[in-house]
Amino acid sequence: MQKHELRREMRLKRSSLPLEQLNNASFVIQDRFLKSTEYNEAKTVALYMPICSEVSTELVLEQGLKDKNIVLPAVSADEMVFRKVEGLSDLTHGRFSVPEPSASCPVVNGEEIDLYVLPGVAFDFAGFRIGYGKGYYDRFLSGVRGKKVLAGFCFEFQLVEAIPSEQHDVKVDMIITEQRIIKPGL
Repeated sequence: MQKHELRREMRLKRSSLPLEQLNNASFVIQDRFLKSTEYNEAKTVALYMPICSEVSTELVLEQGLKDKNIVLPAVSADEMVFRKVEGLSDLTHGRFSVPEPSASCPVVNGEEIDLYVLPGVAFDFAGFRIGYGKGYYDRFLSGVRGKKVLAGFCFEFQLVEAIPSEQHDVKVDMIITEQRIIKPGL
């Protein structure tokens, strides 16, 4: 199956799930993550703000604001940067209707971030992911590939056997679903 077909199919599946099921699965995924060694050893964590029935990051954000440096993506033109936030009041309406840190929040260099949590439309068992097709994460993460921990949040049904990959695609180190944690390559 080609990426655009897989993207369409998974987005349809995700949007058709009952809200209660999405919320329950999101809670389990976040709870697994918060108990992970990767989270507990990190000082600075990059999160995403969920859209289109993505796995919620609300619990991680709430906890992280208490005990970590939390950074969130901000997009302008073809570039994504991460900005440090102190709370929800730092967020503004961003591109693609995604809440993002305001321009007054400091930009954090990718090398300073220990752990990245990535959204995805689909993930495979090798650690490849499909996003929304704009390539923001792949471009940004190409500079920290292999140096930082990359975690993907997804619902179990979003796991597929294999995703067609390209040279620039960045693999995740761990995938967390409501049923398990997968560490590709281990």
